[in-house]
Amino acid sequence: MKKFRKIGEALARTDIFFYTLIWLSVLTFVGTIAQRYVGLYQAQHTYFSSWYFWFGYLPLPGAYPAMWITFIGLVAKLIFKTRWVWKDSGTIIMHFGGALLLFGGFLTAYFSEEGNMAIMEGEKTQFVSDYHKVELTVVETTAKNEKDRVYAFSEGWLKEGEILEHKELPVRLEVQKYCENCRIRRRSGTGEMNPMGGGGADLSQFKGFAKRFEMLSAPSEVEAEQNRSGIQYRVRGADESDNKIFISFLYMDHDVEITAGDRTFRIVLQKEQRQVPFTVELVDFEQGLHPGTGMARSYKSVIHLIDGDIKEKRVIQMNEPLRYKGYTLFQSSFVQGQGPMMAQTSVFAVVKNMGRLFPYISSLIMCFGLLIHLGIQIPKLIRRRKETNA
Repeated sequence: MKKFRKIGEALARTDIFFYTLIWLSVLTFVGTIAQRYVGLYQAQHTYFSSWYFWFGYLPLPGAYPAMWITFIGLVAKLIFKTRWVWKDSGTIIMHFGGALLLFGGFLTAYFSEEGNMAIMEGEKTQFVSDYHKVELTVVETTAKNEKDRVYAFSEGWLKEGEILEHKELPVRLEVQKYCENCRIRRRSGTGEMNPMGGGGADLSQFKGFAKRFEMLSAPSEVEAEQNRSGIQYRVRGADESDNKIFISFLYMDHDVEITAGDRTFRIVLQKEQRQVPFTVELVDFEQGLHPGTGMARSYKSVIHLIDGDIKEKRVIQMNEPLRYKGYTLFQSSFVQGQGPMMAQTSVFAVVKNMGRLFPYISSLIMCFGLLIHLGIQIPKLIRRRKETNA
């Protein structure tokens, strides 16, 4: 027990907390400067949402270990170095509020989800597209009265040499190349042999887009959402004419289609899809403009929120989000309608944040603790001043 207490008292040392705060200040400064050059998303993942990062050949701790040291030190201070007496009650409450704030930050960092939901007027969906993560999906096209079967492979599997397969799929995909941001270049040469790269590449092994273009890695964009990911893969197990090398990009105009016997598949590289426990149907979208200009003043979406047998009419507009089952839907933007129907598309930012309420709760607790501390200390100061004046 004494050994355990010594460890706790060592963790509660204020000098550890002091130097940790200095390092967090350094990370904040460096990360803020880095945003200009690598973008917000990359800077956040390099310095703040990481256990370590590389400074040349030197590994340095990221914000995760620094925050854990701060949290553990604060809890150790409460347990091992706190006098549980009334006159220190305000300080105890403030320390507890600070620990609760850090715990809420942990929930947000590890369990929060963000994405967007784009819905055309008259349509409905229950899927959210991630802002950054991508996935490769193999979609089996079925009869009209049946739902398509979707087999999704997350971004972690999209590495050179990986084999993407599923027990219910007759085909498998061998990943040859994947890049977070790609550019394309037309293949030189004609006929079945490509003279590029020494002995050349046999173009008969390529099909579709890959036969005319090659995929090259490009530097990441400052705004991560502008990256256009791509993947090159070889199909095995399909019909002979489709056992080729294909390329898929984000937002590709035409999906790769292959057949295996009497089964037809589409292969699509897309933003990672997450299913939410309810359905949103867009009834109407309204856009308000500033008088005499084409500038948008406000957006408003009238939706049906469908959850099982429940169907409610709701309105989502700027500064008035929809909150339901832990998810928050914000009116983000829209896509102007085109074609004869001119149906507009409303885009919602969808956030699930388990730690959303912790900053409010912990701030109230710390304010309450501060008031108690002042209530205890101010009368003492007044008495001392009176005694000094006397």
